Order: sequence, then C-alpha cells, then structure tokens
Amino acid sequence: MNRRLLMRALRRTGVMAIMDDSHGSPAEIVRRAARLAEGGIRVFQLRVKKLADRDFLDLARRLRKAVPVLFINDRCDIASLSGADGLHAGIDDLPPPAVRRLLGSGIALGLSAGTPAELAGTLDARPDYISLGPVYPTRTKGDAGAALGSSGFARLARRARRRGARTVLAVGGVTADNVGVLVRSGADAVAAAGVWWRSADPARTAREFVSAVALARGWKATDKMRGAG
Repeated sequence: MNRRLLMRALRRTGVMAIMDDSHGSPAEIVRRAARLAEGGIRVFQLRVKKLADRDFLDLARRLRKAVPVLFINDRCDIASLSGADGLHAGIDDLPPPAVRRLLGSGIALGLSAGTPAELAGTLDARPDYISLGPVYPTRTKGDAGAALGSSGFARLARRARRRGARTVLAVGGVTADNVGVLVRSGADAVAAAGVWWRSADPARTAREFVSAVALARGWKATDKMRGAG
C-alpha cells in the first residue's frame, strides 16, 4: 500500500491502535489487535521494549498478517524485515533523513513532538503524520513529557498546520470520552494504547472510538458551517 493510501486509511477511521508489549504476551497482542480490526480500526503501531530482537521480528511478522496497516515504533530494521507499512520515530531515534535512506521513499514515516521546538525539527523532515502529545497524563509511556492539555494541543496543532503538517494525531491519555474534544481541537486522528487492554470487548471498544471520531467530525463540520453563515 502506498503512502497516500496509508494516510487515507488513517484519516478515514481516525484511530491508530498502539500495541505495547508491556501489556500482554505476543500471542495476546495479535489476538487483541485482530479483535480491534474487527471493530473497524485499520492502522496499528507496534511498540516493543521488552522482547529480544528475534521475538520482536516474529511478532511484527505475525501482526502484519493480522491487521490492515502496521507501523513499527523506533526500529528501522524490524520495519524493513517484517514488511511493515510504516515506521514511527521518536525525538531521540534516528534522524528522519537517515530513516528515509535506510527504508526508502515507499515506507510511511510518522514522527512525534511535544513542544514547539520539537515540532520545528520534525516538520522539516516532511513526515506523513505528526503525533502531538502527551495531551493528557499517561502511564503507558514512561518517558512521555508534560501533558499539553486540550488547549495546549490545539495551539501546537495550529502551529503544525501553519508549518505544513499533512496529518496531525493526538496521543496520550486518549479515551473514547475525550476523542470529541481532540478532534474539535485539530486532530485528524487519535492514537491510544492502554485503553485496548482495559477493555473486556476490544471490538466493541474499537467501534466506540471510530464512532466517537465520526460524531466529532460531524460536530466540527456543523460548527464551521455556522461560522461561515
């Protein structure tokens, strides 16, 4: 799938599911991701910190077969060897130009930012999407910076738009209850991690997220029409 189609898939549903090995075994990650895909989520990111490289690669290959679109967090080698669709790189990872040289132009690239200074550096690389956060406090990612809050996210998202950001994601403490605020604050999509593991019915939770995004987009369109009138 080419990069344009990948981003279209992300914007269509407006949800990225981050699968983190701190929450479950590789087998459970694959099972839960498949259930989320049944619920309508199309784009997934695999974030691994505990597994050995061999096991990480095996999991990435299994997950790639189980979900429509897969991004790998941090690891260019795993992304390439597993046939992943994209790579998500953080502030402290390889510089984006180096990633492009290693993986080529066909793989999608997502980058993170949590401050105006970080944003300026990431947008110079023209990523396919920019992930802004954490918006709210989160326990899923221990090295996440200070929470932006919805107003802080909105300011950073506007700055990203002015700098030419193509697709803006909100990440950090995202739930179905705050999706609406984030979409109306400028998010094209949201990314969540821990919420999938707190759910007894992942497919239902996925549908709730996708529906919340669609509903918020309807409100946003109505607000724009009222403003134009």
